[in-house]
Amino acid sequence: MKKDKSYFETKYKEIIKKLDSCRIEIEEISSNEKVLNSIIQVYRSTIDEQKGKVRYELDYALNGVEWDKFVIAFFGETNAGKSTTIETFRIKLQEATREEQLKRKSSGVDGAIVGDGQSDFTKDYNEYNMNVNGNPVVLIDVPGIEGNEAEFKEGIKKALSKAHCVFYVYAGNGQINEETTKKIKEYLGDWVSVYSIFNIRGGVSNYDEEEERESLKGENEKKNEKLIEKTFKKVLGDLYKGNISIQALLAMCSIAKFSAKRKDLKKQQSSLINFFGGSERIYEFSEFSKLLEVVEQKSYSYKDEIIEANIRKLQSVALSSIQTLLHISESQSKEIGDLEQHLKNFRNAVNIEFSKAERNIEVGWSQAYNSMFEYIKKRFDCWIDKGNDSDKIKKEEKRIFSDAEKSFEQDCEEVYKEQIRILSENINRQRKELFAYYKELPSLNTGVAKFSTYIDMSEAFDKMGFFNSDDAWELGGIAVGLSLAWNPIGWIIGAISIFGWGLRKWKYDKGKGKAKDDIRKFLNKAKNENKPKLSKSIRELKNKLDQKSREIQAAIKREERNVQSLKVAIENSTIELKQTIIELNI
Repeated sequence: MKKDKSYFETKYKEIIKKLDSCRIEIEEISSNEKVLNSIIQVYRSTIDEQKGKVRYELDYALNGVEWDKFVIAFFGETNAGKSTTIETFRIKLQEATREEQLKRKSSGVDGAIVGDGQSDFTKDYNEYNMNVNGNPVVLIDVPGIEGNEAEFKEGIKKALSKAHCVFYVYAGNGQINEETTKKIKEYLGDWVSVYSIFNIRGGVSNYDEEEERESLKGENEKKNEKLIEKTFKKVLGDLYKGNISIQALLAMCSIAKFSAKRKDLKKQQSSLINFFGGSERIYEFSEFSKLLEVVEQKSYSYKDEIIEANIRKLQSVALSSIQTLLHISESQSKEIGDLEQHLKNFRNAVNIEFSKAERNIEVGWSQAYNSMFEYIKKRFDCWIDKGNDSDKIKKEEKRIFSDAEKSFEQDCEEVYKEQIRILSENINRQRKELFAYYKELPSLNTGVAKFSTYIDMSEAFDKMGFFNSDDAWELGGIAVGLSLAWNPIGWIIGAISIFGWGLRKWKYDKGKGKAKDDIRKFLNKAKNENKPKLSKSIRELKNKLDQKSREIQAAIKREERNVQSLKVAIENSTIELKQTIIELNI
């Protein structure tokens, strides 16, 4: 596919589409859990912000970028010689506006854009259109960054964003200081190719001796060159294309027709011509031809240079989106990992606590069941020992059974209520510990949004209706009602009435011992025959509790899956964006 303006429009839109796809995937994650929703919201905001940046770059690529002219920005320290260098190009390449000015004022027009020593002489960026070997080139003079450039910051950024290539002009003695390095990194993107221009300082008096005019670079200048190259390579990496050393003042003075207003420059020009013996010798000494040669080479392939610059910019946009998403993922990886682990621990705790409650209810109800039959036996034994006849026992039997039934029901209710209370307290304690853990976590600042990692499962619990005390007792009432639905006492009452006839006979014929033994056997039979019904009731209750446990665990598992879905969505998005970068390199 031809890499033209429409190609880049398509590629920018592909990045937006991939970010949209990631956002849609995240939007499909439905959660009742506050901390996860907070994380999801940060990702949404981040993706929306990245989409906004890509759309801005797309609009700028279509409407702000020069596609038919090669743009070079001259950037660097205040009073480093940027304007002097550009003025030399304007003269050498016969820039159109200068030529028009010369027609009106042939005596001289040069030097007007050159600083006179005051800070921040260039207040705004200026563009100069030139023709290099028949190819259109734009040179931009950018305000300096070592003065009070805060008021020009937006202008500096705008000028640099237009550039397909940047010439960083440096006029210091030795390695660039740390503060300047930070500014370079701040202003220059990670897509534009950069050359350093070491503008070797020196006034007229530096060249009044013959030995000073033998070579532009002495040992000290060569040492500085290496330091400059080392610094820029460290700061800019592969974007740094090398250093060019010149003497801009000498180059300009060798070819300029200075304005009458620049008497200072005229004076210096006159002295230099006197020292060097002619303009051509000054120009050759300045080594400006090496810089001009680089510009000429780029002008021959300026369309390819424009394409390459825009490819790097598009890669930078995609890489920025990847790095932003990865930064958020990495900054929250521990918190997300802890969230996953604590959700897992909480799910396991729910399972354990429900199992304990079910086991304790089963044991408690079985004990209550055995106690009921033991109670009945003791009451009948007591009546027999008192020598009561069968008529009196028959009158008492209903009260014995009624008391036993009430005691059994009460014992079952107490066991159930106590175990539900313990279950609720233990799970709520686990939940509160989970809350406390996330409340103690620090807020995360991703550069996009702030949020506190706070987990809240109460909404899911409220929906289940288990941990509300009224709801819990309602469930208890249903469970106890189920446990007593089969009414074993009624079965015993019917049978014992028949036994009462036999008791009267055994009382006189076989004695009290035989009567008690018959009662014991009868009650054991009743207990064993009714035991399956008790087991069934316990199973029904355990099924109810198991269902509630599964509902809670399912809610926790949903949050665990949501966390995984979020991680997968971000991973998929970064993979697709990386693929875009790979495709741009083909």
